[in-house]
Amino acid sequence: EETSQRTPLPTSKALLMEKLESQKEWSRTKTIQLILKALEQFLKVTMRSTRQN
Repeated sequence: EETSQRTPLPTSKALLMEKLESQKEWSRTKTIQLILKALEQFLKVTMRSTRQN
C-alpha cells in the first residue's frame, strides 16, 4: 500500500495564511481594547482619589 503525502493546494494555503493573519489581527485588536479598558479604569480611580484629596 503506497502512502502519498498530500500537500494543500496553493489556493488553500493562501486561504489558511489569510485566516491566520486575520486571527492575529483580531487578537492584536482585542489585546489593545483590553489594555485601553484597564487604563480607562485606572484613570477613573486615580481621578476619583485625586478629587477627594
